Amino acid sequence: MARSVDVLAGVGEVAWESMTHAYGAATDVPEGLRGLTDTDPAVREAALDFMYGSVHHQGDIYDSTLAAVPFLLRVAADRRRPGRAAVVELLASIGNAAHAGALTPEETRANATVGAAYPILLELLTDRAPSVRAATCTALLACRDRAAEAHAALRQRFDTESDAGVRTAVVGAAAELARRAGDGAETGTWLAGVLSDDPDHGVRVAALTQAITLTEHGGPPVAVETSLAMLTQHGDGSRRRRVDLGELVIGVSNSMGDRLEARMELLVALLRSPDPKCRESGIRAAGYMVNCWRADYASLAALVAEQVTRGPATARDRAYQALGIMDVHAAPAADALVAALMSSDRIVAESARNRKAAWVIASGSGAVVGPALSALVGTGDPRALPMLAWVLEAEVVPRGIGALVGRYGARAADLAPLLVRRRREMPDADQRRSDLIGALVRIGPAAAATTDDLLAEPLDRGAIRALGAFGPAARRSEQRLREIIGTGHRIEAAFAAAAIWHVCGDDTAAREVLDRYRDEQYGKRDMTSLLAQVGAPLADFAPYLRELLQDEDFWVRMDAARALWSAAGDVDATMPVLEYGWRESAETRRAAAEVWARMGPSAAPARPLLLAELRERRRYTMEPFAHSINPVRDDEDLLNLCRKALEAIG
Repeated sequence: MARSVDVLAGVGEVAWESMTHAYGAATDVPEGLRGLTDTDPAVREAALDFMYGSVHHQGDIYDSTLAAVPFLLRVAADRRRPGRAAVVELLASIGNAAHAGALTPEETRANATVGAAYPILLELLTDRAPSVRAATCTALLACRDRAAEAHAALRQRFDTESDAGVRTAVVGAAAELARRAGDGAETGTWLAGVLSDDPDHGVRVAALTQAITLTEHGGPPVAVETSLAMLTQHGDGSRRRRVDLGELVIGVSNSMGDRLEARMELLVALLRSPDPKCRESGIRAAGYMVNCWRADYASLAALVAEQVTRGPATARDRAYQALGIMDVHAAPAADALVAALMSSDRIVAESARNRKAAWVIASGSGAVVGPALSALVGTGDPRALPMLAWVLEAEVVPRGIGALVGRYGARAADLAPLLVRRRREMPDADQRRSDLIGALVRIGPAAAATTDDLLAEPLDRGAIRALGAFGPAARRSEQRLREIIGTGHRIEAAFAAAAIWHVCGDDTAAREVLDRYRDEQYGKRDMTSLLAQVGAPLADFAPYLRELLQDEDFWVRMDAARALWSAAGDVDATMPVLEYGWRESAETRRAAAEVWARMGPSAAPARPLLLAELRERRRYTMEPFAHSINPVRDDEDLLNLCRKALEAIG
């Protein structure tokens, strides 16, 4: 009988108490490691959750992460233990940890620690468990110093591998190594052979996707016809294999990167296919592409619109959703959307949504505006306004209706009284109240006729903002707003002071609020927002804003820069901060471009940034840490602001 080996021998001798993980001292790491060796699957799963949640939290590397690697390697190498594939996957994640940009010192050490286990990983590549072999393919990517050897080992494994899942993993890992080396010629040629010869459809599709990515690294070109044929071919000779066809289409399209013309050609071919399933997959991928990339999508939107008119029920529902994502680019589909909406039931249950172009979709948890009507609103077509009015009159006001009405700005003025009435009918805690008042803010002065209606109730933050948006036409709200200055919370007071400025042109309320709250740690952004709105009359607060340019909070610095320009026109102090923010976070770009458009020629140093943004093909909303509920609309707004700023710069 073979002697049992304690794979965790020495774990108690490690100074875990001097190490940390995401939630403090790493003294509980030994227990987590022991859990990974347990025979009970539930215990192993809990231990794995602990490792990912604490020791390798969100891909981060700690000293305890590095200390755990030798024990994880022992567990993975012990072929008698269950659950080893998950441990190898954890090692692969640790060894390949990398956030945006260059590797951090911790990530570099993690890569070297796992990479040093190349002999162990090479053994695991021949493990009897296919799941272990597949996970090892990714782990081998950590062996950066032996990348050529790892690539050769993967190719050799492919030639003898019987499991399709492992062959798929080999294809992905080998292609990644080729991309890192910047030499896709040999691997691309090999993948072309896999594409034509492998008996498994999934492996062939993986080869196709990876071969496309290697074309920009010297690999042989892959014709769009080849992609189209692969996506529509029969898997077993008798029935078409369509497991996750939509995902496959998106994957193949994504592998083309910024080669938008090729992507468009593929999607147009799918949308024109006589096969309804191919058309459906093309619809889904079309929405995804518009969401991520900048291009002229008129022809694509027109083809999706054809599915609104002539497609089967499931294709129509996908088309409504895709057109909603396309936002302003869905304009060629406006007539088709109107026709579908006018011939549909206005309210349908969630279970029947894919059979109708419903105006409202009702469920047990409330109601939402149907995707067809939302898509029509995205185009800006005025024919949606009467439909929105009808929806506002419905027994249950759908969530998000205010944001849709607000898209029309002053054109939705006739709906303002209805917005106020439906809001009044809701309890104070109902989140839809904020949504409806947001529409009044967007409508602006054209909704000023509702001033008395708002004043008839206690003024919350939304109502205060709306009165400010109405401007001088809401002058009769001044007294109520001044009362809030004296009695309200800091945020309400700042909103009220800004509203008084917009309504009366009086800066005394703003000064009172600034004097009271300027030194509050958590009120800095409220104060900078107020200063930015009032502007030049508060130029004497410029020293305060210059101090905030040095604040440790990135967003306070950005807000202070915008306010400093508005209040004092200080180009020298403002420009470096805005330029830094532009490069550091895509979230700052719309606000910065708006300031530069107002600066005019003084913003000339920003010209290279603005031009580079207009040349960029990927939407800024797809950059890391850029958050947007409406990516296409927000990105198109940025592009318009960039053009406006460049025109102002001259």
